[in-house]
Amino acid sequence: MNSKQIKQQSLQSLKGNWGIGALFTFIYFLISSVPTVVVEMVLIPYPEWEETLSYAVINLAIAIILLPFAITFMLAYLTMVRDSKLRIGELFTGFKYFSFFRAIGISILQSIYIFFWTLLLIIPGIIKGMAYSQAVYILRDHPELSVNQAITESRKMMHGHKWRYFVLNLSFIGWAILGIFTLGIGYLWLSSYFLTAHAHFYEDLKTSQAKEKQAIV
Repeated sequence: MNSKQIKQQSLQSLKGNWGIGALFTFIYFLISSVPTVVVEMVLIPYPEWEETLSYAVINLAIAIILLPFAITFMLAYLTMVRDSKLRIGELFTGFKYFSFFRAIGISILQSIYIFFWTLLLIIPGIIKGMAYSQAVYILRDHPELSVNQAITESRKMMHGHKWRYFVLNLSFIGWAILGIFTLGIGYLWLSSYFLTAHAHFYEDLKTSQAKEKQAIV
């Protein structure tokens, strides 16, 4: 499917799910924002801390701990695409398929790989980022794989499909700009649309490659 078809399917999947999707985004925003806000409030009487290594370490630790929640947010929409209903309990659906620490592991390993490719040039880093984009979905469907194997499988799966993935992401730029003019409120719904489109992209990619394998056999 092309980007237009994927987005049409995404809108169809989101019928009856827009409200819970907006709530998901809001809850995720709170989860990802509250720890940092709390740290900032605690350190208000100690502004000199912001210049210390301890402050940087605390922020890094918070960012790492929050990585699995970003993954569960993604996977909730894959479940919705398959089951047609987005349920509040699915916000933490990722933890049903792999552990909190595996979620951290795959996020960090992807980041390390992309970082080293970016050291060559920005473009190779972007390309590899797209190549590894399906790893989380693959690990969800194949928990028997290691984190590194899931990344490798994503690279193989995305061979010849990176441009299609790039175009899909590019097609949301207009909506992202429009979200700015709504003072960010529009992102409550745009996040659902974006992640549903990504889930449909994975499903389409998985289905088409399964058909190709059957045709070869």
